[in-house]
Amino acid sequence: MGKVTVFVDRLWTLVHSVEFETGAWTGDGSEFEVFHKKSFEEAISENFTCSLKTFKRQLYFYGFQTSDYRGKTWKFSHPNFKRNCPHLLERVKRQQIVSSTQVGKKRKLQLLASPGGKITDSSVSFKPSRPGERRKARTMIMIEDIKEKLSQSLDDLKRNICETLPSGSSCPSSLEEFDKLLLPLHDPDD
Repeated sequence: MGKVTVFVDRLWTLVHSVEFETGAWTGDGSEFEVFHKKSFEEAISENFTCSLKTFKRQLYFYGFQTSDYRGKTWKFSHPNFKRNCPHLLERVKRQQIVSSTQVGKKRKLQLLASPGGKITDSSVSFKPSRPGERRKARTMIMIEDIKEKLSQSLDDLKRNICETLPSGSSCPSSLEEFDKLLLPLHDPDD
């Protein structure tokens, strides 16, 4: 069984410890509905030491769907966060958010690798500050390209090997299984 993150574990504890007047699972157990915002905020601050706004942001990072307060209630849900299903909790993971800074760094690397003295772009103007910075950026991009091509070649090789196996044979699923399959073909005298 995988590991449940601290946030999800605390959330599970929270929804099972609040008073019914504060919040409860919906009838089908697929959503948690908050009836009393103030009481729920107090429970959040005790369990998470954060504000409701920060709590909602965390829910978003973990892939939860939320509804705004309509009248007096507010709901949140996740496909793997359901009443009586703690075995699904390990599937609730923090999503990788690509920030504009990360995108900017990738673009900067691409620009660094381009030829010329001063690198200009409609949104970026950059001149390498250290010798070798451009070469390093080009090398990093080349390495990424090589890794992608190797991965594609390995996939093609696996597919070709599987196509040549006798009918009824199962295709190996791991590199170790491929090694076992190819080992008899290897001649140690070569």
